[in-house]
Amino acid sequence: MPSLQKIALYIFFDAIERDLISKIRDLNYGNETLSLTHKEIETARKNLLQRDYSHDLEDQFELLEGLNLGEKFDILLRGKAKMDVSCLAHYKEVKPLFGQCIGVRNTVMHGRPLTIDEYAKAFALTNKLKLSPAYWPELCRNLEVYTANPSLIAEKAVRFLDDFEYGETLNNLPIPDYDDTGFFPRPKIERELRKKIMGRHPVVTVLGDGGDGKTAVTLQTLYGMLNGNDHDFDAIIWISAKSSKLTVAEVERIKTEITTSLSVFNEFVNIFEDSSDEPIAQVRKLMEEHKILLVIDNLETIIDKSIQDFASDIPGDSKLLLTSRIPLGSDLTVKVNPFTSSEAVSFLRALILSYNVSSLRKETNDKLQYFAGRLLNKPLLLKWFILGVVSGLDPAKIVGNPEVALKFCLENVFEALSADTKKHLSAMATLPRAVSLAMLEHVSGDGIHAIEASMAELMRFSIIEQRDDVKFESVFHIKPLAKSYLVRVLKAKHKDAELILKKYREIEAIYQSEREEVQHNIYNPLHYTVRSKSEALAVAKLRHAVTLARTNEFVKSFEIIDNLKISHPDYYEVPRTEAYIAQLSGYTPRAQEAHISALELGKSQPQIHLFYGWFLRQVFNDFDGALSEFQSGLTIDPHSSSLLSAVGQVYMFKYEFSKAETYLEKASQQKINNRKEKAIICDLRIQVYSRHLEYLAAKNQLSAAIEPTIYKLLSYIKEMDLSLLDSTMNRHLKRARTNMLRHMDDPSRYSKDERENATEIFDRLLNSSEGDGEIGVDFSSAISASNRIVGSLKEAGRKESFGFLVSDDKVETYVERRNVSSGVWHSMLSGRMVSYCIQPTDDHRTKAVDIRIHKP
Repeated sequence: MPSLQKIALYIFFDAIERDLISKIRDLNYGNETLSLTHKEIETARKNLLQRDYSHDLEDQFELLEGLNLGEKFDILLRGKAKMDVSCLAHYKEVKPLFGQCIGVRNTVMHGRPLTIDEYAKAFALTNKLKLSPAYWPELCRNLEVYTANPSLIAEKAVRFLDDFEYGETLNNLPIPDYDDTGFFPRPKIERELRKKIMGRHPVVTVLGDGGDGKTAVTLQTLYGMLNGNDHDFDAIIWISAKSSKLTVAEVERIKTEITTSLSVFNEFVNIFEDSSDEPIAQVRKLMEEHKILLVIDNLETIIDKSIQDFASDIPGDSKLLLTSRIPLGSDLTVKVNPFTSSEAVSFLRALILSYNVSSLRKETNDKLQYFAGRLLNKPLLLKWFILGVVSGLDPAKIVGNPEVALKFCLENVFEALSADTKKHLSAMATLPRAVSLAMLEHVSGDGIHAIEASMAELMRFSIIEQRDDVKFESVFHIKPLAKSYLVRVLKAKHKDAELILKKYREIEAIYQSEREEVQHNIYNPLHYTVRSKSEALAVAKLRHAVTLARTNEFVKSFEIIDNLKISHPDYYEVPRTEAYIAQLSGYTPRAQEAHISALELGKSQPQIHLFYGWFLRQVFNDFDGALSEFQSGLTIDPHSSSLLSAVGQVYMFKYEFSKAETYLEKASQQKINNRKEKAIICDLRIQVYSRHLEYLAAKNQLSAAIEPTIYKLLSYIKEMDLSLLDSTMNRHLKRARTNMLRHMDDPSRYSKDERENATEIFDRLLNSSEGDGEIGVDFSSAISASNRIVGSLKEAGRKESFGFLVSDDKVETYVERRNVSSGVWHSMLSGRMVSYCIQPTDDHRTKAVDIRIHKP
C-alpha cells in the first residue's frame, strides 16, 4: 500500500498535467494539429499502447496524454506568442521548479520510492502553483477537496497506481517501509553498492547492524537501477527472510515460510514456474539460462551450509545480493553504518514534518541530537522514536529505556554466537574499560587461540570494535548498541565476575611493577620497555620464556613466543626476545628473521639497532652491517655511550684506529652511571692502542709512526681510574705492555729512563688489578654488580670445567671454573651457598661472574 503522501503527489501531478493539457488546448483553439515532433509522436503512441488506453493515436491532442510532465511543459511554451505578458511571466517563473520535478513525477507515477529531497521538491512545486489558481484550476480544486477530506486520497489514488504497469525488467521489489517519509539519501553507499553489483564478483553483501538501514539503501539502489535502465539483468528477484518487525510496543514476529535455505529456493522457483524438480536444481537452471539478480533480505535468519555452498558457485552470469547482520565469508561487502549526528538530526526533522509531530517541531537541533545519540543515530530507531511520540509517549521515556528496539536489532546476532564467544563477551562486559587480547586472556584464563577466535567472531558480527585512540596496544570495546543489549535485555553477568575483576586488578599491579624498571638501561638485553598494561603482561611471559630457554626447554619457550605473537603482534620486545632464544638454541636463521621483525616494529628504538648489530658482528663477522645498525641507532640516540662504544669497537676491528679513538673518546665523555660500562669503554681504549701497535708492526711501519700511539697509550693509562681494573683488563694491559716494550726496545729512540718509566706505569696498574671478576668488551648492558643472586652448584650436568648455579627461584645460570678461585670452586662442590652476578656473554647467553662465598 503506497503512503498517503505519495498518493497525494500522484493526484497533484495528475492534476498539474491536466491543467497543462487544458492550457495547451486553449492556446491552440481552432487548430487541428500541435506540430508535435516525430519523436514526441512516437513516444506518446508507444506509452499509450503500453497502458492499453482507448485513445485516438492520430489525434495529437490525444497524444498529449502519453507524454511526460517536462514534454508537456515544453509544448506549452511553444505557444508563448499567444500568451499575454503576465501569463508568460508566470510560466517562465515556475519553469525551474518543473525542471527539478520531471524525474520526481516519473518516480511517483511509476510507483517507485522517493527520497526525502524528492518529496520536498514535489511539495515545493505544488505550494508554488496553488498561489496562481487561474493557471492551475484542476490542481487547486484537488487541493481543496483532499485538504477538507484526506480519507478520499487513498480511495482514488490506489486505483491509479495499481492499474499502472511499467518497465521491461521482471522484478518483484517490495514497497519500502520508508515510502511515507521518503528515502534519506546516502549517495556514497549507493554508489559503492551499485558499483559492486555491476562488477565481476558474483556475491555482494550489504552488511550492518540491525536498524542501520541495510534494506532501505539496497532497495533504493535497485529502484535506481530500474529507473535508469542501465543494467543488463533479465530479472531482479527479491526474497525476504525477515522474521520480525519493530512496532512501538514490541518486536512483532512475522509469520513467514522463509525460515531455511530450502524455503528461499522454493520461493524463487515459484516466482517463475511450477516444477517437480528439486528447488536448488531448478534455481541453478534458471540462473544459468538467464542473468538474474537474486536478492535475499535478512540472510542472518536462515544462513546455513546450503546457502554457503550455493554462494560459492553462482550459476552463469547471475548474481547474489544479500543484506545481513552477519557476513557470509566469500562475499564482497558494503558496510552500512548509522547516520552521522547531522544526518540523524536532518532525518528527524524530515520525520517530524512527515508525521506532523507538533510537540517536536520547535525542539532545538541540540535536543534532537541528544535524542538521536541516545538511539545511536540508527535510522530505524529514529523512526521508531517518532512513531512512539505520535502515539502519545514521552520522548524522554522512549530514549531512556529502548529495550524493544535493542531486542529487534541484536537478537538474531547474539543467538548465532558460539558458546566460547558468548563467555568472552560476557567477560568483556564485566570489565570497566576496553581490553586487549592479552588482558582478556589473563582475566578469562583461556588460551590465546580461543580468545583470538572469539574476538574475530565478535568483530565479524560488528559487536566489538577496535579503539583507534590508544597507543602501544590494540584494545577493543563492546559497541554501545551491543553493550546496551547485554545490560538491558540479556542482563548478562559472568558467573565468575568477582574472579574476573580480581584478575583485572592484578594487571594494574603487574603494570606498575614493570613501570618501575623504566629508568633502567634500555641497552641492557635483560631490560624490557613497557608502555602499556598489555605489554606488562607480555614481559612476564617473556621472562619465563627466557628462563625456560636457559634450561634448554626451547619447545616450551618458543610456544610462549608464538602465542605472544598473536596477542602482541606489534610489540617489538617479542621478536627481540625470540631472536635471543633462537640464537641460544643455535637456530641462527630464525634469530636473524626475528631481529629484522623487531627492527620493523621498533624502528624508533635505538637499542634494537644495537642488539641486531651485535648479532651481525658476533655471528657473521659482518662488520659493515653491524656498523650500519649502530649508526642508525645513533641517529635516534646520538649520546648513547653503548652505541658510541659499539661503533668504536667495530672501527677497531676494521683497523680504522683513528675513528675508533674518536668514538670511544666521545663515549667516555657521556654521563655513565654504570661502573661496568665505564670499565668496558676503558678496556676498549686500551685495546685500540695495543692493536694499533700490533697493526703498525705487522705493516713494518717506521718507528715515527708508532711513537705517537705509544705516547697516547701511556698518557691514557697514566690517568686511568684504578677502581675499574679487573682480570679481563689485566690481560689486555699485559698485551699492551708487551707490544709497547717491543717497540721501545730501540736505544736510539728511547732512553733507559723512558723504558723504565713506561714499565713502571704499567706495573702500577697491573699490581693494582684484583682480578676477582671479569668484564668482557661486549657487556655494556650487564646487570649491576650490586644486584647479587644467591644459589648453589647443581649436581646434574656438572663437569670439571663448568657447571650450573641454581638460584632460590630455580633459575639456572652457567658458570665456568676458570672464573672462580680454587677455594670457592671446592666450596661450591661441597654444597656451600655462593652469591654471584648474571652477565650476558658475546653470544647472547648468560653466565655467572664475581662469585663469592655467601655470608648470610
